[in-house]
Amino acid sequence: MSEKDKRFARVVIGIPVDNIFDYLIPEPLIGKIKIGMRVLVPLGKSRAVGYVVGLSDKTVVNETREIHEILDEEPALNYSLLRLTKWIADYYLSSWGMAIKTALPSFLNLVKESKKRKALKYQGIRESEDQGSPHSLSFSPPGEE
Repeated sequence: MSEKDKRFARVVIGIPVDNIFDYLIPEPLIGKIKIGMRVLVPLGKSRAVGYVVGLSDKTVVNETREIHEILDEEPALNYSLLRLTKWIADYYLSSWGMAIKTALPSFLNLVKESKKRKALKYQGIRESEDQGSPHSLSFSPPGEE
């Protein structure tokens, strides 16, 4: 069975629980989810960023919940980084999800971030420095800092 036919994603979440959770891949996302992608998944009554570490055509879980959405166009984690974070988790007795969460830049672990915060981060400006007016920001061309 090819990767495009897989119905379940094996997902780890950046919480201190060393489990791999099985989530149902909804019909529109079948064939689009790849190992190493970040996905938004239900966790209890909230949502969490999860990391796809495997795909399967079956699960031993009776009732699985669906993945809400894909957060990346391409995988954020390659095979080498997945292996490294798995080793770190085993060596330091941590959960695999926590090891991945620690290895990635913090903004990749946020469920929802405002466009303003993303723009400020991209520009290297702390939100507390922004006075709310575009005129309060100063920009210099590269090399003239």
